[in-house]
Amino acid sequence: MLKRLLIINLMFVLLLTGFVSTSSAKNLYGNEAYKFRITFPEGWKVKKGSLPYTVARVSDPMDSEINITSNKNDQDYTADMLSPELIPKLLKPFETMFSEMNFIDKSETRVGNRKALMTNFTCINNQTKTSARMTILALFTINDGDVFIVMCSSFSILYDKYKKRFEDCISSLAFEDYIIGHSPVGTTNETEFDYEKLERFSNSIKKIHPDYDEIVNKPKFKEYISSLPTNEYIKALLYIGHHTISSTEAERIMESGKAEEQIRLISNYKINKAHPGYPEIVNKQKFKDYINNLPWQKIEPAIRIIKFGTVEEIIELISNYKFQEDYQESHRLMIKEVIDNYNVFDESSAISILQDWINKEGDSAKVIRLSVKDSNSYVQENSHLVTYTIARGSNKQKSTYKFNLYANVCKKVVD
Repeated sequence: MLKRLLIINLMFVLLLTGFVSTSSAKNLYGNEAYKFRITFPEGWKVKKGSLPYTVARVSDPMDSEINITSNKNDQDYTADMLSPELIPKLLKPFETMFSEMNFIDKSETRVGNRKALMTNFTCINNQTKTSARMTILALFTINDGDVFIVMCSSFSILYDKYKKRFEDCISSLAFEDYIIGHSPVGTTNETEFDYEKLERFSNSIKKIHPDYDEIVNKPKFKEYISSLPTNEYIKALLYIGHHTISSTEAERIMESGKAEEQIRLISNYKINKAHPGYPEIVNKQKFKDYINNLPWQKIEPAIRIIKFGTVEEIIELISNYKFQEDYQESHRLMIKEVIDNYNVFDESSAISILQDWINKEGDSAKVIRLSVKDSNSYVQENSHLVTYTIARGSNKQKSTYKFNLYANVCKKVVD
């Protein structure tokens, strides 16, 4: 389903102007006021809106329907600020309409070039005369500064029958984004230029990056854009959302790009400034192993951060990874030094090396036992088995590491 949501029919934007009649064979619908295009299920008819802030509504004889709403964005959210935790707040305008809500899932996705949220929930629709449960598939994003929602609903017992039609409808959604440097879509006269929209465009960027004006005028930012690859197909420093970019594309974004594109470009500049070579870091197998080895409850949030996280979240995640990587390298060098200085008749030098390393790490633990087995007394050829026990007060912790001299690799042995 998520893959479908990434496939936006750009032909809507190229072929359709003005209002598209819903009487066409494929049931295409366009809305000039809200600048979007969508394909409703074939044969479904446009009806009067049933939800607050309705922009468009279609239904079939079985009372299944698709409602598109656009309401005021009281919190000034941008698309990049959306997270699944906000879904209940975004549904607040409908709280009197739905009762006994039960969320099945909540997730992040993308519609065209912008971040969006998806949810699936069951409820009782208080506006109907029946108490039968409804199942609703809803998509949320920010369009022209307002909260834009596509809500597909059917009786729960019929939902499986409609699910694919709902998903296909949502995946066809396409926006005609406002582009800086050009008049808003549908205008041909410069006197009709929408300065209010231009201000919204600017404010949406500054909401995320208050220092936007200062950054884009810095020589370092211009150097950053020039340093991007010239090849359009090289993955570069706009990793969020799996986007690819070249220096030419970056220049286009700064000259006439959409607000979301400029937000991401500035974000990646900041991340790259903190962690040079940032896309290469997150594509390394070591980084992927680090994510996969996090506690299970932290893996999904970490993946979300890499795909859609804020600048601060991504910088912190990479910093944590680098800290662990530095820690592991420091530990590997210490274990090798312990092996080189270990003497079965006098362990004091090796213990001193281990204790010094622990102290440098800011740990108050004390080494109370150490043993090193070489390949003569250990079954693994060219390897040493290092076991040490440390004590923190009355608590004792035993750790064992296998050091392969040939590969120069140190791995923890798990009992």
